[in-house]
Amino acid sequence: MNGQTTKYYYDGDSIYVLYETDGAGTVQRQYVYSDSNVRMAMKVGTKTVFYHYNAHGDVVALTNEAGDTIAEYSYDAWGNVLKATETTNEAKQSPFGYAGYTYDKEIGMYYLMARYYEPEQGIFISVDPDPGDEDDPLTMNSYNYANNNAVMHIDPDGHWVWLAINAGFAAYDGYKAYKKTKSWKKAGIAAAKGALGGGKFKLAKKALRGAKKIIPVCQTKKLYTKRRGKKRRFQSR
Repeated sequence: MNGQTTKYYYDGDSIYVLYETDGAGTVQRQYVYSDSNVRMAMKVGTKTVFYHYNAHGDVVALTNEAGDTIAEYSYDAWGNVLKATETTNEAKQSPFGYAGYTYDKEIGMYYLMARYYEPEQGIFISVDPDPGDEDDPLTMNSYNYANNNAVMHIDPDGHWVWLAINAGFAAYDGYKAYKKTKSWKKAGIAAAKGALGGGKFKLAKKALRGAKKIIPVCQTKKLYTKRRGKKRRFQSR
């Protein structure tokens, strides 16, 4: 973007960005996740920014280490940005928004790994590589987003629809645990428990599996960044 190269390093084959570097390999931003894969914080230099979510999993605010609000956001049901107030340089660097997706401000679309999502029309701009299930006609529409139900569903990787409920509650529980204990391990457990409110949901099942084993982490001062398996690169210019 603007002639600059940004490289993204992922957690293996997952959708979770561990850190970003510039073209020279200098780390620009690092991210903290709970054990249930909720993105909880971003570190820019020596500063840490905390993410706050609503029940849909939308990023609605950012705070600094002192607890001061440095950004506020609101969206309509399909992810169109209705409000974006950012008061610090660190807040302006955060790329995450509606449903926790990566938002490309230059084109007004969300990057969902396999495809870009265009919120104004509420559709993907490319065909779903999965042909869908003939027993579920909604899944056979190659362009629709979240089975045409953006209130209840999310689609983090552009392939599979998930129920969105409890994602934000899990993140909030994790944040509270960190602020109280200063322990990312305990924060991860709290986030996993928060996601378990609707035990039948896919997210809850994933969180339950994660809560049984804490992923090893690599410490950088106050920030812990989870590392698991190989790192995967994505480069933009």
